Amino acid sequence: EPVKLSAFEVRAGDLGRYETSDASSGGRVAVDLFSSPQNINVVTGQLMSDVGAERVLDALIYTPSVTESTIPNGLDRITVRGFQVEGQTVDGFYIDETQSNIDPALLDHIEVVLGPNAILQPTGSPGGTINSITKKPLFQAQTSITLEAGLFDYGGLVVDSTGPLGPNSKFAYRLVADVHDYDGYYDGTKDRSYTVAPMLTYQFSPGTKITLQVLLDHAHFTNYLGLPVDPSSGSNNDAELLAGVSRTANPYNDSDVYREQTENSYSLLFTSAITDKLSVRVASRFDNFYLHTNQMTLSG
Repeated sequence: EPVKLSAFEVRAGDLGRYETSDASSGGRVAVDLFSSPQNINVVTGQLMSDVGAERVLDALIYTPSVTESTIPNGLDRITVRGFQVEGQTVDGFYIDETQSNIDPALLDHIEVVLGPNAILQPTGSPGGTINSITKKPLFQAQTSITLEAGLFDYGGLVVDSTGPLGPNSKFAYRLVADVHDYDGYYDGTKDRSYTVAPMLTYQFSPGTKITLQVLLDHAHFTNYLGLPVDPSSGSNNDAELLAGVSRTANPYNDSDVYREQTENSYSLLFTSAITDKLSVRVASRFDNFYLHTNQMTLSG
């Protein structure tokens, strides 16, 4: 005779604050992370917020195979699986520029594809690709204001506001503004920066919209070139600083060695859903970047 089993239930809850289910950086198609043929790690915006990330590397250090590369006191030079990642990838655009840092306040999340990625970044590093996904306007009103304080006279203010322009409006806006001012660990080093990013979206239909993004960014920070070691240091003994020299000493001041940069960028994104599983994107981006460095070194 048939045997009737007792009923059982299977329930699924929301993902954790540091988890996500899919990513599109592997091949420009959103796929489930467990079904992707490549190893993809996603750094969520909640993680960046919880660790207080001032650079993308502050959050990426929690990702396997990602470490800091050359020039440790500035720039987003990152090593993935032993290879340095040159340039930046933002919203799928490869930007051949390693002189500027991306402000984490602008990012919704970061997708890290380990291994070569011939679709997203054909001229990139064989170690992997780091694709930064920026925030976009939302049709649900929300505003956050973050005050930051810390050691070395650190101070920061981040404002993030988004929502529709009015009831039943097809326009939505977003404004992200970030200001930072602090002294460095080494004597006489400083970091001053501000970022303003206004955005506007027009929604033709629930699955079709066009978004304009503007980025105005300026930063000024001191380069730290290190301290001379004891002349007796060699290959058979440990390298030590000169006797009596403080570990925080800096032989240069801010007016001698610094980097000042200004970036203006404009992005236009048109997205449309053809079916529930297929969508298309047409996008353009224009960047204007200015860099000024002042450096004098005792070594040449």
